[in-house]
Amino acid sequence: MTSGARRRDVTASLSSPTGDALRAMDTTTHAPPPAAIRPAVIRPLHRNDGLEVARIFRSTLALGRPLDLDYADLVEYQRLCLDWYLTAGRAHARVVEQDGAVVGYLLACLDQDAFDAWVQRRALRWAATTAWRAATLRLTPTARRFAALRVADGLSAWWGDTGAPFPAHAHVNLTAEVRDAGIGHRLVGTMDDLVEAAGLEGWFGEVNVPQGTSLAAFARQGARVVRRVHSRTFTWALGTPVTRVTVVRTLADRPEPLRTTALRHDRPSTAACGSRSSPSRSRHRSTAWPARSSACSTTSRPRATRRW
Repeated sequence: MTSGARRRDVTASLSSPTGDALRAMDTTTHAPPPAAIRPAVIRPLHRNDGLEVARIFRSTLALGRPLDLDYADLVEYQRLCLDWYLTAGRAHARVVEQDGAVVGYLLACLDQDAFDAWVQRRALRWAATTAWRAATLRLTPTARRFAALRVADGLSAWWGDTGAPFPAHAHVNLTAEVRDAGIGHRLVGTMDDLVEAAGLEGWFGEVNVPQGTSLAAFARQGARVVRRVHSRTFTWALGTPVTRVTVVRTLADRPEPLRTTALRHDRPSTAACGSRSSPSRSRHRSTAWPARSSACSTTSRPRATRRW
């Protein structure tokens, strides 16, 4: 592993992408709740949607629940995790709107090199700001613990990093009322179309998985688990062991039904997606990472969720 790859991971792991959409690929095996009969629209961001994205991010931070942190303690971390997608990556961001309310989002990155460079700078800013607030006793004990564990997780990820499996990734989140309404399945199709329009071969996401959560849905939908790392932060937050799982999805391997999903549901146009690809695609492998351990499995509760 190169030192550059390690530098990428220690900072990018502080805001690494993960995906409710990947987990939600299994929702088609369950009867949808009544909320599913209300139409939901996947659309580009409007002017004030960034505020709604931030609200959903904060309210679901601890695997679907809010974390006991003051806004002042959380705002810099929130910016680290969201700002790139809402600025440089805004053209590829989508929100889920239902009954006039934003109930979820898909934040797509189609330029991993640009994202990594941005995160390196912003992670240093977050660390410096957090250290100063801790030194001046402006952080609550919970906030200090959260920050310390986030840094520890970043350092652990640094040692095992081999680079991004694709130059595209997704950060996805849904509120509880629509989590089982088939919307995650539609978001997977939307991300597939964004990636395909950019001329890329696939994408990846990361999921925080509580102990005993089944990952069988990934294989059924053409995705592969390629890396597992213990999450100190969310093990602490939930009080149960949590693993951060990296999942890759190659477009050529996706099941046939998902090849036409976005044709039926809000397919993004090529003009909206653009035709750009990674500026240095050779730095990313065109195939998935080899799996480092056997597939795990269990129940869907507590849910696997996006956070990092």
